[in-house]
Amino acid sequence: MTVVYLAWGKCGHRTLVEHSHRAPVDILVAFPFAREFERNRKHYNLGKVALDSGAFSAWNSGKSISLSDYIAFCKDFACDEIFGLDVIWNPQATQRNLETMWASGIDAIPCFHGGSDWRWLEWACQRPKIAISSRLPKKKEWVQQVFNRIHPKRVHGFAFTSPKMLNAVPFDSVDASSWVLSPSGMGCWAGYTGKQIYLGSRCMKDFWIEVEEYQKRSRYCSMRWRKALERIRCT
Repeated sequence: MTVVYLAWGKCGHRTLVEHSHRAPVDILVAFPFAREFERNRKHYNLGKVALDSGAFSAWNSGKSISLSDYIAFCKDFACDEIFGLDVIWNPQATQRNLETMWASGIDAIPCFHGGSDWRWLEWACQRPKIAISSRLPKKKEWVQQVFNRIHPKRVHGFAFTSPKMLNAVPFDSVDASSWVLSPSGMGCWAGYTGKQIYLGSRCMKDFWIEVEEYQKRSRYCSMRWRKALERIRCT
């Protein structure tokens, strides 16, 4: 099954609590918000949980994340998957971070970024699963190049949850922050049509229709790529 992790944040807390009687929700938690998530997780109906370093958000805001603090937290945090601490646009530093995490006993997933030399993809592929991320203009073509080089391989796609991307390649998992940020910040909702449309209803605080849309995409991918995913997970 293709797992669609929904990025956790304060805006989505109320929705997860009020609909905890419904289907479990797969959640991705960024390290900067993980302690607050821990205080609230007992109120949610959780499926799988993944921990991300939050390196990209930190890089965007000019902040940094302590590798030692992240490693210490990883050892105590109950989750299904952990993503490594990247250093954006510095694959050598990223490699050092990941190897330190592995030496500490943390099975962290390495990430290959669009624009990096392909040899860093080969390095990442030493692990059972890798993650990919890209801000390149032709994302679909780049993703297909990645899969052509490494398939069959378990791959997580950071922010690759559009129907076009999910229909292109067999992701093992993906994640989305748009389930809550798009409607609350821009008034764009995907749950009504299957793709984001502007409705202007930013005052709404219940985003469950968005949760259902991404769970629908998860089910679609699981059927669309069933044979490919079975083959990937057997290697």
